[in-house]
Amino acid sequence: IPYGRQRGGSNDTIYARLDNEFTFEQAFLQSTAVKGSLITHNAVRCMLKNWCRQGIAERTGNGAFRKAG
Repeated sequence: IPYGRQRGGSNDTIYARLDNEFTFEQAFLQSTAVKGSLITHNAVRCMLKNWCRQGIAERTGNGAFRKAG
């Protein structure tokens, strides 16, 4: 479980499956694989925004991200 939390969730699984550098589309595809086909683009945007706020990912460009640390 990344970033010192006690319980893991499906977003942790998505995070672990992504490369160190990834795009929004790759995050969306992994989210679909883990959570199912009903996942929305907005839900993935919120997940990525939360990761950036938590300091475990950072935006590197338009639709591109990098895992922090």
